[in-house]
Amino acid sequence: MILYAPEKVFGVALSSDGTTALTRSQMFTGAQVWRLDTGEVVQTLEGHAFGISAFTLSANGAYSLTGSNDGTMRMWRVDTGELVKTLEGPASVIASIACSSDGNIIVTGSHDKNAHVWCVDTGTRRHRLVGHTSVVTRVALAANDTLAFTGSWDHTVRVWRLDTGACVKILDVGNPHIIEIAVSADGKLVASTGLHDKIAKVWCVETGRCVSNLVVHDGSLNAIALTPDAKFALTGSTDRTARVWRVDTGMCVKVLEGHTSEVTSVAISPDGKTALTGSRDSTARVWRVYDEMETAMFTALRDARWRRFFDADGDHALCSLIASFF
Repeated sequence: MILYAPEKVFGVALSSDGTTALTRSQMFTGAQVWRLDTGEVVQTLEGHAFGISAFTLSANGAYSLTGSNDGTMRMWRVDTGELVKTLEGPASVIASIACSSDGNIIVTGSHDKNAHVWCVDTGTRRHRLVGHTSVVTRVALAANDTLAFTGSWDHTVRVWRLDTGACVKILDVGNPHIIEIAVSADGKLVASTGLHDKIAKVWCVETGRCVSNLVVHDGSLNAIALTPDAKFALTGSTDRTARVWRVDTGMCVKVLEGHTSEVTSVAISPDGKTALTGSRDSTARVWRVYDEMETAMFTALRDARWRRFFDADGDHALCSLIASFF
């Protein structure tokens, strides 16, 4: 049996073998695990008191991490639905969540204007990252787990040392309402876009200078992702397209067309060959970027905003639909 929520779906995750999906619906405080061949719910991940506001997958794709409006974070086994750990977060909405490669460190951004670094093993907070003057909307980690990046509605992206919690860089990116950031694997480049922007910018973390402008969309940008080597970027827009860009030249090298409504979020696999896009047309689409072949498509429910994340080996994707947050 397939459970359809009347309106908005917050997310789906796809297993590496394509047989299992994880979904989050606005009508539930948990997430559901589905068999895709039968459409049956085989696990329900329940426990949050209020809606899930952020998610990600662990690097190996075995665990789902969820943050909620109830101020807690939870780690779940994707295969069994078992709740592995519950962490008490800040007394504020968790807007974004990121996980270290070993799965033991979680970084969250929240409406309390702070980001927080958590140890999963002990369930304790290691650091509170203080400095932003408005909501922390996005968090990301460099692949070596030494640096955390935070984006805020105070028009800055800040870079922090994970071991000490010290802020080591502040980038003024111009737009007062940052809605998305993406970081290269080595932590040397960060891309950002803001509310109502028709341009994405890529910044050199060391110098604080803009090194690339990605400007061709006819509509506002909703999302951006980088390949780990930062050679390519993927953007999604209200113009119903996703686009692939060369970061070094700022040139659009591919337009992904097919969505019938705005593309609200995007992800790209570590090898840069597979892109995942979500749209208000109630679909998420998986594309083979280099051979222009769309390899899979699955539908969600209408009028929802999507976010997606690929795990480290590119086999899993997590899509979160964030309903009209901005």
